[in-house]
Amino acid sequence: MFSSPYCGPCLLMEPKIEEMVQEFSGTGVQIFKVNLTPGKSASSVKALFKELSVRELPTFLAYKDGELQGKIVGTRSAELHELISGLV
Repeated sequence: MFSSPYCGPCLLMEPKIEEMVQEFSGTGVQIFKVNLTPGKSASSVKALFKELSVRELPTFLAYKDGELQGKIVGTRSAELHELISGLV
């Protein structure tokens, strides 16, 4: 999850992500969060955002066996859930 504490849509997704963490616990699914905080972490994550073509927040990238399987941008939690379910 590419997010920011100042991003309204990101904050809307937080509870949905927490639900998915609980639902998929024990399945091998891991959810990582990269926080973009202007003035603090922006310079340290800028290269990662560029490398992974993250241009909007929130952005979710799903990997399996090191390969990108899908990308969801925005608050489309149902699509994200479907993507993750298909990888388990």
